[in-house]
Amino acid sequence: MQTLRSVQSLRAVAALMVVLFHALSRQNVPFGIGAAGVDIFFVISGFIMWTISDRESAPGVFLRRRLIRIAPLYWLVTLFMAACAIVLPGKVFSTLTVDAASVVHSVLFLPHRDPQGQIFPVLTPGWTLNYEMAFYVLFAACLWLRRSWRLPAMAAVMIALVAAGLAFKPSHPLGVTYTDPLILEFLAGAILAEARRRGAIAPTPVAAGLLILGSAALVAEHLSAVQVSPLVRPLIWGAPALAIVAGAVMLEARGRAVEVPLLKPLGDASYSIYLLHGLVVSLLFKLAGGLGAGAFCAAAVFASCAVGYASYRLFERPFSGWLRRVTERPDRSRAKTARIPAVDRNTA
Repeated sequence: MQTLRSVQSLRAVAALMVVLFHALSRQNVPFGIGAAGVDIFFVISGFIMWTISDRESAPGVFLRRRLIRIAPLYWLVTLFMAACAIVLPGKVFSTLTVDAASVVHSVLFLPHRDPQGQIFPVLTPGWTLNYEMAFYVLFAACLWLRRSWRLPAMAAVMIALVAAGLAFKPSHPLGVTYTDPLILEFLAGAILAEARRRGAIAPTPVAAGLLILGSAALVAEHLSAVQVSPLVRPLIWGAPALAIVAGAVMLEARGRAVEVPLLKPLGDASYSIYLLHGLVVSLLFKLAGGLGAGAFCAAAVFASCAVGYASYRLFERPFSGWLRRVTERPDRSRAKTARIPAVDRNTA
């Protein structure tokens, strides 16, 4: 699939929103709307997964590729943090406490309550990966179905899960996570991708209007200081996120991609930036927490982007690429072997 330049730019914007959210919270400056960067990520994830669904036919291959994409860096940082918390308790991460169960659940992408009773993995930003992996598993299961049945089946499962959550109000971490209305944002992204596949591309003024309207809605919600509960989050933040992604991809389909040169490399590195920014912000706060809010946030954004981009270039991309080459070599060998009998029959 050709990379959508607008989507890469939006990935960078979403990552920067989350970085600012956590940096400003360190300075006791409210910027709750920054957390909506996660909602943009979820809509993009649903959109991208559905866009590549035509080329993905084997559920096992799909899951393996997704695991290679997100697991290595996440596991590495998780195990590093766990080791620091065990070997040097309170020294490196002053508030982090771990036990064997929390580490195992974290690396398996299973929602659980940490020693403080919160539903967070060892690496806090990894809570979103628990949703991502659940979506990947559901998406992979839908690949067993005929193309025309996949989206209705996925929609039915997701809506049924949310309805079950509203009806039964589960308290177990698995139930809380997998019935959260937040999962509907993945579905919204998939529906957008299907609409685009069928040629439902809005005219340029409408697409631009969606992008502007979604952005304006988030700004208005920030200025109004509206309280966003899990129940209404897909509406308050998810709907504007969908409008922003829809407007951007439709503008690109019309030949008017929304992109800023600097955002392209940051979009490529957005996963590393997102995973590592919490550590960077925490360390910077220990070293320079006395800076004013503006200076601290500027330093936090710069440091998070620099560390994230270095991680992407030095570890994430090369290691994931190597793993994919190694794990897919047997697939290519089997495919080559499978073609030999056909050639023999044709020449017989």
